[in-house]
Amino acid sequence: MRRYVLADYLEHEPDAPTTEIVALSGAPTAAVPTPGLIAGDPTAERCDAPTVVMGELDGRPPWDLGPRSLDRLVDAVIAIHDVNIDSVT
Repeated sequence: MRRYVLADYLEHEPDAPTTEIVALSGAPTAAVPTPGLIAGDPTAERCDAPTVVMGELDGRPPWDLGPRSLDRLVDAVIAIHDVNIDSVT
């Protein structure tokens, strides 16, 4: 669960909770394991602050600090950015 409680942050990034909700809605279609959206209250209608609840992933990332770590991280970022968010919204 992420609660957006820092007023300064929300002042500069008012759409951050909604952006995270949209991203998590599309995350399960990524080619890498990602948590999915469980619930969201981007305007604090039901919670005391904008809140996003997401699933969790078991284990740890499959890479270590070896020479291929950066390559695997880049591959994961590319896979996440390949998700078509337009099909989710």
